[in-house]
Amino acid sequence: MNQLFSLILDHLNLGVLVVDNSYRVIVWNSWLERASGVIKAEAVNRPLGEICPCFQKHSIKDMLDNAIINGENRFCSGMLHTAFVYPQEAGDSTEKGRQNMQIEAFYQDGEVFALIQISDITGQYRRVRWLQNLVKELEVDYESAKQSEEYAKRNALYDPLTGLCNRTLFYDRFRQSLVQAGRNGQLVALLFLDLDGFKAVNDSMGHPSGDLLLKRVAARLNTAVREADTVCRLGGDEYTIILPDINSKNNAEMIARNILSLFSVEFNLEDKKAFITASIGISIFPDDGDDAETLVKHADSAMYSVKASGKNGYQFYSVK
Repeated sequence: MNQLFSLILDHLNLGVLVVDNSYRVIVWNSWLERASGVIKAEAVNRPLGEICPCFQKHSIKDMLDNAIINGENRFCSGMLHTAFVYPQEAGDSTEKGRQNMQIEAFYQDGEVFALIQISDITGQYRRVRWLQNLVKELEVDYESAKQSEEYAKRNALYDPLTGLCNRTLFYDRFRQSLVQAGRNGQLVALLFLDLDGFKAVNDSMGHPSGDLLLKRVAARLNTAVREADTVCRLGGDEYTIILPDINSKNNAEMIARNILSLFSVEFNLEDKKAFITASIGISIFPDDGDDAETLVKHADSAMYSVKASGKNGYQFYSVK
C-alpha cells in the first residue's frame, strides 16, 4: 500500500510534501525533486527551511505555525507570490516563475502534520500578465485615438490659434440662430469686424507677435459680448460676432461701441506693445437679408464702408 501511495504521489502534476511539528520533511514527491533538484532520499528527515530557503521567511513560517499549532489552513496565490520551491543555486525565486501553495493541517496517531501542496502557475501568470499588459496598451491606444478624434473634431470646428469658432461652425450657428429667430419673430445682428493696422504690426514685429495679437483680440472680443453671443474668427484678421435675440439695432450698436472702447487700450504682446483699431460692419436679420450668406455679404460691405471713411468705427448696412 505504501508503494502504491508513493507511486500515486509521484505521478501527480503538483508538489506534495508533509512536515511534522518540528518542520522536518516526511513526504517529498517526484514533482518536488524536479522543481528543487533535491531527491527524496536527501529531503526526507531534513528541516524544510534547509531545502527551501523561502520557508525560513517570517511570513511563510507563520503560516506553517498556524497550520501545525492552530490547525488553520492557508492558501498563497502565485499571482501575488513568486516560486516557493526552486533550486537553491538559482538564488532568486523570481527566476523560477510562479507557484500556488496550499497548507493544511491534519492529525495522525495523535500527532499534527502539515500537508503542503504546490502547483506551478507560471503559464497562467504569464497569460494573465500578457492580458493585463494588452488591456493597458488598448487603454492607451483608446485614449490616444479618443484624443486624436477630439483634436480632429475641435480643429474642424474651432480656430486652432484663438480657440474661437471657425468659419464652418460660424455658419452652422448663424443659420441655427436665423431659423430660431424666424420662428419666434426675433432680430439677429451680425457684426463683421476687420482689424485696422494689423498688417503693419505683423510685418514690423514678426508673425509670432502677430499671432499673439490675434489671440489678445479674441480674448477682448469675448469680454464685450453676452453669454448667448458667438465670437468667430473667419480667417486672417477678420472676426464675426452673432448676436441672437436682440430687441433692436440699439443692442448691436451698444456692443459695437463697447468693442471700439476696448480697442482704445493698447495690446500687450509680452515685451512689445501694439495699438490697433477695428472697423465693424453690421447687418440685421430680417431687414438686411433672410439667409446667412446675404447677411455676411452685407455686413462685410458695411465694414468696407467704415474702412473707406477713415476706419475705427462701425456702420449698419444700408442700400446704396
